[in-house]
Amino acid sequence: WVKANLEDYSGAISDYTNYINLNPNDPDAYYGRGWVKANLEDYSSAISDYTNCINLNPNDPDAYYNRGWTKAILDDYSGAISDYTKSIELDPENSSAYYGRGLAKANLDDYSGAISDYTECIDLDPKNSDVYYSRGWVKANLEDYSGAISDYTKCIDLDPENSDAYYSRGWVKANLEDYSSAISDYTNCINLNPNDPNAYYGRGLAKANLEDNSGACEDFRRVGELGDNNVWELIRKFCQ
Repeated sequence: WVKANLEDYSGAISDYTNYINLNPNDPDAYYGRGWVKANLEDYSSAISDYTNCINLNPNDPDAYYNRGWTKAILDDYSGAISDYTKSIELDPENSSAYYGRGLAKANLDDYSGAISDYTECIDLDPKNSDVYYSRGWVKANLEDYSGAISDYTKCIDLDPENSDAYYSRGWVKANLEDYSSAISDYTNCINLNPNDPNAYYGRGLAKANLEDNSGACEDFRRVGELGDNNVWELIRKFCQ
């Protein structure tokens, strides 16, 4: 465990393996080795170790949580949901398990289920800006634009450096035809992340809708400079 904390992952795996060979019924050793393997992105092997841990100690909520997290990385969202659910049954106060399950549900387009889990997570951990962002994203996909704006705003209140939240709120405002406010959000995103072509593109469209063709031209040119070749038709249109 000391080697793992020092990021000597290969050494940690070797030590865990030697220990397991001598103590094959210690669930914590499998859990620790699984955690190290996950950090090395050896996800399939990590799942195997977490499973061995669970077989030896089926009441370990962290093992289910970590196995669920690893399955989600491998796009096994149904398997992840099953593990997160078991983790929640064993530890109902684990806000991260609700968040992880919400992310998995969102990836399966179960948006109402995702919102329910995100809300549970927020109730347990109201200072987690990422959950507000994720719930806002789902609400936007459900065209609950006012709810999405509220969540993105809360995310920004908690994490003013989150450029994605400014971008996403700008996108929602543009869909509500609040172009001036959308431009403000896109600009904040660009100030934080000046190489985000999507923010320039969104701001360019908003400016175009306000008939600011020269401003739109400038933003679309910047998108092209950042490597998006799909914007040249807009450049020809607005940069005359």
